[in-house]
This record gives sequence, structure tokens and C-alpha cells, in this order.
Amino acid sequence: MVEAARPPIWTRAYVLLCLAVFLSYAQMALLVPTIPLYVVHLGHSAFLAGIVLMSFSLPSFSLRPLVGSLADSWSAAGVLTLGSLLIAAGSSIYMVPAFAAVFVASAARGLGWAGLNTGGYTVLAHLAPAARRGEAAGYYSSLTGAASLAFPAVALWLLSAPHGGYNAVFLAAVLFAILSASIGFIALRPLVSIARVVRRAPAAGLLSAAVGLIDRGVLLATALNASVTLSQPAITAFLPLYARHLGIQGVGLFYVVAGASDILSRPLFGRAGDRVGRGYSMLPSYLAQIAGVALILFWPSLQTILVCGVLNGAGSAVNSASAMALGMDLADPRRRGAAMATFSLSFQMGSGIGSLMAGSLITFVGFQGMYAGSIAVLTCGLGLALANWRRLAGVIPVAV
Repeated sequence: MVEAARPPIWTRAYVLLCLAVFLSYAQMALLVPTIPLYVVHLGHSAFLAGIVLMSFSLPSFSLRPLVGSLADSWSAAGVLTLGSLLIAAGSSIYMVPAFAAVFVASAARGLGWAGLNTGGYTVLAHLAPAARRGEAAGYYSSLTGAASLAFPAVALWLLSAPHGGYNAVFLAAVLFAILSASIGFIALRPLVSIARVVRRAPAAGLLSAAVGLIDRGVLLATALNASVTLSQPAITAFLPLYARHLGIQGVGLFYVVAGASDILSRPLFGRAGDRVGRGYSMLPSYLAQIAGVALILFWPSLQTILVCGVLNGAGSAVNSASAMALGMDLADPRRRGAAMATFSLSFQMGSGIGSLMAGSLITFVGFQGMYAGSIAVLTCGLGLALANWRRLAGVIPVAV
């Protein structure tokens, strides 16, 4: 009887949101393993590949709070649509065969990524029923994470195909982003406008606006998610280079295995987090990720890389979904754009600082030092979760 009374998740607006964001995440999944290889192909080092990845994150990180304010005061779905268009424009610039163009393309995509994710998370926070936020976040992030199931392997296949190459990957990324923007503009934007996403009035002055851009209430969720995302570039973006360094073939299977593990884990543990508390999902997830990275650090082979895919795919998926639900729990309903923009900064910390850290560690202490650094970051996240265990282990009161 109680189960039947639960509010629905799979509304038309929710389905369209997941589809639009999935398509943009698909283009990201195509480019994650491609960009480091492309930079090296142009004759530059892994360190510069990390700098390029940071150039993607810098505009997204610095402008994301402002984008969150725009989502509150204008339209969250409109911000998502504009973000997808910028991603398409940036992806097209990669086809200019110049190293400087790589930086311009990455910066444009970074700004678009801020709009896509801030708009997407804000719409999600509005649409998700209060009692089912963990489950809604789990489905949402598993569908967006499904892009990592096949598209990195597709990118590597396109690179080696007889009529493929880097431009084939970049063109596919452009097409995915355009489809995402089309869904956002034609279908999702009018529907979410009818649903009346909560907006706050624009701040009266520049000082007031600056003070209100960051939502301190979600900083715990942001820090926990950052500890996961900071470790990910070493495991995803730089894994093909690591495998090539060791002479390991077939590493594209890692993305398939990790993606499948991701998809199967998020909704199940997100629903459990709604009932027993976020901490009980996060703790085993940290341990799984640490174990996965340790395997490829100490016993590198295709088999251990695939096992790492299972452990890291499930661990990072569950942690991100739980942290996202925690962010929605803690968000002020009147300022969901600012709250989710603050939370989403954690993803840019990973792709920016994490990428720079990974590329730097490869250059100065080698691949093993990079993976040891990832274990250290995950251990810090585990310590933060344990330090806040009383808060995470209980069922947190939700904002309506």
C-alpha cells in the first residue's frame, strides 16, 4: 500500500532530461580517451595533455556559480540547451589541426559543460520526488553514465578504423551535442517551463550577487564527490596511455565493463540510500575504488584492468549518485540552481585539477606514482566520510 503511493519518477520531463544529458555525455565519453592521444599525436607530452584537460575545466569551474544563478533567475532548461550548443561548437574546433585550437576548443566545451550540468542538475532537483531523490539521482546518473559503456571503445575503434581517425571522433561528438541541444530546446524547455522550476529574483547589486553565488549548505556533498572525481582522470583518461606503455592490448574493454558496472549499481544503491542513509552506500564504494586502483598499480594486466573496471565503475557510480542525492537533500529549494552549481564544481575539480595532477605525476614520477596519488585522494575522501559518519549514516531530512 505504501509502495503504491510513492510519487512517480519516470515523468515525460524526466525522460527527456535524461535523454538530452545522455547525448552530451556520449560526446564527452568519445573525447575522454581521445584528447590525451590527440595531444601526443600532435607531438606533445602527457603533461601538456593534462594542461589541455585543465583548460576544459577552468572556465567551467570559474563560471559555474554564475551559471547556477542564471538557471535560478532565467531557465534551467534554457541553460542546459545553451550549454549543449557551446559543446557542439567547441567540439568542431578540434578539427582544426593546430595545438592552439585544442585549447580554444577545450575552453568552449568547458563553458558549455557548465551550462549542461548546472541546468541538468537543477531540473533534476526540481523533478525528483523528495522521498526518492537517491533513486532518481541513481537512474539519472546511470543513464548518463551509460555513455561510458561503449562510447570510449567506439572512439578508440574510430581512431583505428580504415576510414576513421581523429576527425571522425570529433564529428561524432559534434552531432551528439547538437541532438542534445535540439531535445532541450524543442521538447524539454517548454515542458519544464510549464512545471515552473523555482527561480530566485536577480540580486540587487554586484556585491550581493557575488556573495550569493556559492551555496555553503552543499559543501559537504561537494567535497565528498570531489574526492571521487579527482581520482578518475588517472583511471579513465590516461588508461590507454598506461596500457600502451605496458604493451597491453584490448584496453577498450575496460570502458565496457566499467560502464556496465556503473549502470547496474547506481539505481540499486541510490534507492538503498533513501532508506538507510547515504553513508552506508558511500563507505563500501570508497573501498571498492581503492581496491580497483591498487590492482592496476601492483598487478597490471588486462585481467586486473577489467576487474578494476568493475570495482571502479560501481564504486564511483554509487558515490557520485549518493553525493548528488545528498546535495539535493541539503539544497535550499529556493536556490536549487546555486546549490547544484556549487555541487557540480566537484566534477570540474576532477577533470581539471585531477587531470593536471595525473599528467604531472606521469611526467615526474611515472604511471605508478599517478595511481598511488589516486589511492591517496580516495583515502582522504573515505576519511571525510567517516569524520561525518553521524550525518551520513542517518536518513537525512529532505527539503520539499
